[in-house]
Amino acid sequence: MSTKKKVGISDLLRDEAQKVSDPNIIEVQAEDVTDAVSQSPSRNTLSAGKPQSSDHSQAKITSLESALAQSQKRETELSQTIADLQKDLKFSQTNVELLQKSLAAIEQLKNELDQQLVEVKRDNLRLAEANIQLSEQVKAMEAAKAPVVEEPTSSQLVSQNPQNQNRATPRKQPVEQPYPHRDRNPYARPTGSNEQLQRINNRNIGWMD
Repeated sequence: MSTKKKVGISDLLRDEAQKVSDPNIIEVQAEDVTDAVSQSPSRNTLSAGKPQSSDHSQAKITSLESALAQSQKRETELSQTIADLQKDLKFSQTNVELLQKSLAAIEQLKNELDQQLVEVKRDNLRLAEANIQLSEQVKAMEAAKAPVVEEPTSSQLVSQNPQNQNRATPRKQPVEQPYPHRDRNPYARPTGSNEQLQRINNRNIGWMD
């Protein structure tokens, strides 16, 4: 059994020696080297194509960065617009609240004025009724105080005074008026010649009553 084991080992060693000295293996290695050489130009081609793809990527990145900057700027503008709109909305809400309060106050004042107007109309009606009653009372009192006098007719006047028809109306006597110049000297005719008479002066003028 031990001999078989030795033979087996020697056979294995021989097989390994044959594999090492086999010319096919060298050709395979040569083919491998040829493949490596043939693959080297493709690697150079890849290395030469890298700058073009890098430039394209850089341009794309630049375009994306520009678009991003514009988007951020637009976002900032929209945020400011939204803030302004919110501020205006808050101001409008405040104004609406103030207007609602003012409207409520005006409505309350209108109701109060309407109530006062109703009361004033009621008072005016009461005063008018009281005035009418007072006027009627005054008229009734005046009618009660004034005596009723019937105007006599012409026949009653004739029958009541039959003697007055024949009685003459007495004539008024003249009243003697005092004359203040009655006691003066009577008129005296001037004497003298014509020339003397023509000379009228205060001495020979006569006075008449």
